[in-house]
This record gives sequence, C-alpha cells and structure tokens, in this order.
Amino acid sequence: MELLFASGNVRYERKFVIHNIDWASADLIVRKNGAIFRQKYPERWVNSIYFDSPSMAFYNVHVNGAHGIRLKIRIRWYGVPFDIIENPVLECKMKKGIVSSKVRYALPSFNASEVSSEKLTSLLQQSKDVPCKLKELFPFLKTTVVIRYQRKYYESSDKHFMVTLDTHIQARRPEIPFFTKVDFIDGEQFVVLELKYPESYDNDAGTVSNQFGFTLSKYSKYISAIERLYAV
Repeated sequence: MELLFASGNVRYERKFVIHNIDWASADLIVRKNGAIFRQKYPERWVNSIYFDSPSMAFYNVHVNGAHGIRLKIRIRWYGVPFDIIENPVLECKMKKGIVSSKVRYALPSFNASEVSSEKLTSLLQQSKDVPCKLKELFPFLKTTVVIRYQRKYYESSDKHFMVTLDTHIQARRPEIPFFTKVDFIDGEQFVVLELKYPESYDNDAGTVSNQFGFTLSKYSKYISAIERLYAV
C-alpha cells in the first residue's frame, strides 16, 4: 500500500460536514468562494458496495484512531441502479491523514440482485484488469454495506482545486434489494463538502478552505453506515 502513495496518484482531501442545510444553499457557499468554483460535471448518483474482513478490520482501523494507512475496498458505479449495473469498477482507496490515493480496475457488468460476497468475488475473478494478488484477497472478505448519494462537482477557475458536494446519503445492508426505500443515514438536510487538490497546492488550500467557514471533519460515510446498520 505504501507503494501506491509513491506512484504519483496522490491528492489531498479536506472534508467538511454541513448540518441543517439544503443542497441549493451549499451550492451557493461553494460558488461564493474567492477561488471562483463552477460546476464541472452534471450531478449524478454515486453507488458503492463495500468490502471488509469478517472481523471488520478496515472499520476498526478507522475508528481506533490508528496513524497508519486506512484502506477502503469497494465496487463503484454511477447513475440510478437498474437491473444490470454497467461500467462498474473495483476501487481501492488508501488514506493517511488528509492524503489519499486510489486505484481503479474495470469489472464486467453484473445483476443488481446479485451482490452477495460469493457472487461479487466470482465477478472479480473474471476481470482481466484486477491484479492476481488482489483477487487472492477477496475470498477472505465479505460485503458489508451498499452506499449511494447524489454528488455535484466543481472546479476552481485556475483548475488547481476540485470541490464535491454530497447529499441524500443512503445506506443498506447488501441483502436488502436495491429498490427498497431506505432512510438517509444522516438526515436529508446534511451535506458533505470535500476540497481536493494535488500536493503542490497545499500551501494555498488553507485560504480556500477557510472561506467555506466550516470546521475540518473526519466524517466517513462508510463508518457512519456501519454504525447505524450494525449498531456497533
């Protein structure tokens, strides 16, 4: 995992949680920033199926305050889930403090009703992109939670900084069908704002983030979902 941080695929992420606010108001806060953020892509749904060990090792590393690398392994795709999920990717994300890195591997399409650990492990074995060493890990993992949320994307006028706004965050256990109505895990009036940028612009990031007027947060959708769904 340390090699991934040395691969050049590294960025900084500053996260802020905003309570009791709607998406339109959060959008206005971003656009009023002196970095002049403008929407870069159309808003879309982000969907993820998370994996962890039977002992919840990835979760425990996050909540126990370890100073080492925190790992998330998930299958991700975009848009509203239909019967067949198109263009999914396996995503491995590592984070240490506010520094993160991720790699993605293309996966075959799969049926939205087949998200058991066994079915998805078989799917991963079919991928030509996923490295053999990573494939060997999945028989020892299980699916833990499915998370989806709406996201807006922004870019600063100098193209040095990206902002994402996430809202309508939903989570369910993998055995619950996709089209079952579920509650928002942190309420409807809840937005997660992330400022993302390369290491070379870290000295300028404080000026940009201070204009948002919120306190830096360690909030994790995965941790919040696990604690609410499994009462841990």
